[in-house]
Amino acid sequence: MKEIVVIGNPEIVEPFRAVGVDVEVVTTPSASEEILKRHIKEGTKLIFLEEVFFKHNIKLIMENRENLFPTIVPIPGRGRGGYAQERLRILIRKAVGADIF
Repeated sequence: MKEIVVIGNPEIVEPFRAVGVDVEVVTTPSASEEILKRHIKEGTKLIFLEEVFFKHNIKLIMENRENLFPTIVPIPGRGRGGYAQERLRILIRKAVGADIF
């Protein structure tokens, strides 16, 4: 079982590999769904998922939102999604108690 994994396109996830985080390189939404299902089943604790794949897998994520693990966090990817940045802002505000952006 992995503690932390980052799932996304190569240019998004490779920098995480440099700091020792496990990464899963995917280029299609269907591939991201299979990998996400596997990590949920294996009990991965924290999953960072590139925004485009987060949106594709929202149904699966919502089905598992009541479980303690995994925590699935969207991260910004290519393009201008905006959702991941806003979600991170909310999570940081909850954790820190202030908006630091």
